[in-house]
Amino acid sequence: KNILEENFLNDIEISFKTKLNDKIYCILSLSKETDSKGNVFLQGILHDMTEIKKAEKNNVRLEKLGMAERLVRTLAHEVRNPLNNINLSLEQLIDEIKSEDASMYLDIITRNSKRIEDLITGLLGASRPEILLQKNNLTKIVEESITAATDRIKLRHIKLVKNIADVKMQVVADSEKLKIAILNVLINAVEAMEDKGLLTVTLKQVKKQYELIISDNGCGISEENLSRLFEPYFTAKKNGMGLGLATTMNILQLHDATVEVKSTVGKGTTFTLVFPIKTEV
Repeated sequence: KNILEENFLNDIEISFKTKLNDKIYCILSLSKETDSKGNVFLQGILHDMTEIKKAEKNNVRLEKLGMAERLVRTLAHEVRNPLNNINLSLEQLIDEIKSEDASMYLDIITRNSKRIEDLITGLLGASRPEILLQKNNLTKIVEESITAATDRIKLRHIKLVKNIADVKMQVVADSEKLKIAILNVLINAVEAMEDKGLLTVTLKQVKKQYELIISDNGCGISEENLSRLFEPYFTAKKNGMGLGLATTMNILQLHDATVEVKSTVGKGTTFTLVFPIKTEV
């Protein structure tokens, strides 16, 4: 209607999917023209904005991670103050109270205080993990991540297909933290599938980067949930905390790595983790 009535379209945002199911974002400008013979035709410019869109989404994720980090640190500070008072009082009471029943209750209080302290430490670690970057073999890190997920894979009778070249792929990384990030994606894939599902893990070099592709044939993720997938405390799981993939995103960003997720509801999901090739710390 706009082009017919006003003879132009100016900076209209459109999106479409390629044959490979990649989503492309563009800005389209069109104008209606008439040549010397009176023939009417359209001419225009199509700007590919896909990379800019990805950058915008990444900035939003970073902002949300920053807000979550500030919230976690504030809560941790506020909770730890009374918790320290409780623990100091416990130390005094344990020496003074000798009855068997009292010892049982004090043990309960001690265990639960320790549990709260561990939860606080875990939340702080999820919001800003400390990393030690060293030269590492990405192939070995991926294989060890798969080994850590083996029990879950076997219990669910998941078929695992690996396409991992037996070659050294040099990266600068904190191997333990990176294994946590990859394991979170693997477990997420396993939990998205019914028993006897198919999990495919591919590691390959593409130009000057390594790509780790983890695919499942599970329930898939809706477009609405896909946009919030890496938000802290967002989860579609019944008993989930929403920290696993947020932690993964945080760790990947500290490694200058990126992640892209494609999903079709009812068919499955593919995570593509992209790592820059680095030889120096």
